[in-house]
Amino acid sequence: MTSAGYGTAFTWGNQSINVNQSGTDVLLARLDINTGTCLSLASVQSSPNFNDYGTAIAVDASGDYIVGGTFEGTLNLGNSSLVNIGSQTDFFVAKVASSLCSPLSMVEFGNNRPKVYPNPAREILNIVTDETSSFTIYNLAGQMIKSGRLDAGNNAVDIRGISSGLYIMMLENSKKESFKLVVE
Repeated sequence: MTSAGYGTAFTWGNQSINVNQSGTDVLLARLDINTGTCLSLASVQSSPNFNDYGTAIAVDASGDYIVGGTFEGTLNLGNSSLVNIGSQTDFFVAKVASSLCSPLSMVEFGNNRPKVYPNPAREILNIVTDETSSFTIYNLAGQMIKSGRLDAGNNAVDIRGISSGLYIMMLENSKKESFKLVVE
């Protein structure tokens, strides 16, 4: 991986790539491991007259390249763009693949924390857990106010007998978790 110099067209062996601007862009050359022949050229381009630098490269299990570096201005990545806000450089990580990549998505992991709502609560406190649990509600003096068992799934806990105030609720299953609880 190199940062290209100023120019518009680059050729390596029988591979060519057009870079229609001044400034530097990140160029990738894929080489045959046995012969050193250039198999393909790819670039990560940004706004004209700005400089981009490739600083890291890795190959994933599919043989696609993950490229990282810095950029100024706007970085063009297929149909998407990254915009640098401010006067300094920003960083980028891009995947250069031989075939179309899946769209970006967000994957939630480690998000099996119990849900406690509403908070503040008045009469009923809803608790959603992934496993059988026990709960204990303590006042701020450390006195136990209420305790009980929760099934996996949705649970409704009656808190009508608890005075208004701030409490700590402990949930215990395969791990212990604490929640601040406001009763109105």
